[in-house]
Amino acid sequence: MTPKRVAFTNPALLIFLHVLLFQRAEP
Repeated sequence: MTPKRVAFTNPALLIFLHVLLFQRAEP
């Protein structure tokens, strides 16, 4: 299974990545 497929089939992972990006974007 490729990471892209895992993220595509795992909404929780997408949310987790979104949170990480949000925390990184904020100072």
